[in-house]
Amino acid sequence: MAFFEFDNLKIDIIRVHGRILDSSLQKKEPSSVPSFESYYNSVDFYEVVLMPVCNRIFYYNGIKAPITDCSIVMLPNAATEIVNPPIKEYRVEEYLSNGHIACQFTCDKLISEKIEVYPCRQYFNEIKPLFEKIRNTWTSKNVGYKSTCVALLYQIFAMMEKKNNASYLSNSQYKIIQKSLGYIDENYLKPSLACSDLAEISGVSMPYYNKLFAKKFSISPKQYILNKKLDYAKDLIVSSNLSISEIAEKSGFQSVHHFSRLFKNHFNMSPKSYKKSYYNNFLKL
Repeated sequence: MAFFEFDNLKIDIIRVHGRILDSSLQKKEPSSVPSFESYYNSVDFYEVVLMPVCNRIFYYNGIKAPITDCSIVMLPNAATEIVNPPIKEYRVEEYLSNGHIACQFTCDKLISEKIEVYPCRQYFNEIKPLFEKIRNTWTSKNVGYKSTCVALLYQIFAMMEKKNNASYLSNSQYKIIQKSLGYIDENYLKPSLACSDLAEISGVSMPYYNKLFAKKFSISPKQYILNKKLDYAKDLIVSSNLSISEIAEKSGFQSVHHFSRLFKNHFNMSPKSYKKSYYNNFLKL
């Protein structure tokens, strides 16, 4: 994912808000989730958000963007005169969070028309102090606080660009794993899918394939496939009348107990608890 050009942007910060409830990356107990927030053509600014412990899904004109732990999210400007076509859906489902720090800003150029997600686990402890400093500076309202906040935002973007480029694959490197990504999309629900198959399809050794994959996605191929299975199962839980055992089988898990344990580790709640909380919240809408 190429990082946007920001060197010549004229930025004006509108608001900085939020806080991180715990400095650790330990997952907390989920609240009565999911909760929903909807925006319709009403957000006329960009927003960059640090999310340390998080399980949210953003919906943007029908495009689903799952957000997980240690991510920086760039939310697009939803003003109708900037985004074409205008936004008809912009909402958030939150299942777990220990807080966030967000900076809302405007600029003189279009920098993104979609939600961008930048994993930052590897440099979270470096960038978190910058987000905390920009929040504290904004809150203090001391002389020159706006200029200081703009400077801090440039520092945040500079670090994101540097770290993002470190995970950048050249066209030739990406082509090596590109075919395997399509193969994953078609076969990830099959229990027989093996990471060695992906390396063979790509025509490279397993260690080199793993290196390229982790550089691109910041996770292993095995975890990438597991995440897709769990997301598929999560959708089935709320969109079908299948039992948990049937969902586990359809999602490519050979044991319902193994599935339930992995689901709870990933979403911090059991499949049954997830279904119950989803419909309890749905009835409140």
